Amino acid sequence: MNILDTARSQLNADSLSGMADFLGIDSSVLPQLINESLPALLAIFQKASAEPTKAVLIDQFLTQTDNSILEQPNEALAQYGPDLMKGGKSGLARLLGPQLTDYIAPLAKSTGLGEGKVASALGTLAPFVIALIGQETSNAEGLQALLLDQEIAAPVPEAKVAVREKAPEKSYLPDPTKKKERRPFPKRKTILLVLVLSLVAALLFWLVSTGVIPLPTSVEPTPETTLPVPTPAAQSP
Repeated sequence: MNILDTARSQLNADSLSGMADFLGIDSSVLPQLINESLPALLAIFQKASAEPTKAVLIDQFLTQTDNSILEQPNEALAQYGPDLMKGGKSGLARLLGPQLTDYIAPLAKSTGLGEGKVASALGTLAPFVIALIGQETSNAEGLQALLLDQEIAAPVPEAKVAVREKAPEKSYLPDPTKKKERRPFPKRKTILLVLVLSLVAALLFWLVSTGVIPLPTSVEPTPETTLPVPTPAAQSP
């Protein structure tokens, strides 16, 4: 039995026609969304069942999920839709954590929907897929056996590998295509100081030449004048 074919025959745009309105998306994209979400969910559960700590969660999901929701999927969605989506999103988050984005991103890219819509779609479909698995097995060990040797490929984004560019070889020859940078003149401050001093000197020269600032004149020595000393008159005998 191919579990993916079984899932697609029971869970599709006809049996879950109300899912488009429930998610608030165009009904034309619903078939593709469901068709691509089912292998992603099976791959998630297959991978989780191989890890002991997560296998315990799978056992809990299989025990707690009511398989009768597969009898009338559309009616179950109409009646329990919010609870199914909330429980499914919570369960997937517990299984994958941040790695859930690795499954959401490629689905969003291929369907053209936002990642929030895709996350809600996966959460809504998860309980139905668990119920489908629960019809065949009641534990994670049985799930592993059920999915053994089945090709379930979920789209996973390619890992981005940083390509390190090769460093250019060092050359000691001048590059003719590279413009030569002009370096600032090292004595710019000195030249500025000389110009200022020259302006000051020119200003002083102009002030002196126009008489605004008189030059000091040399004082010539004043010649000494001696007064004649009167001589006493000669006395007659």
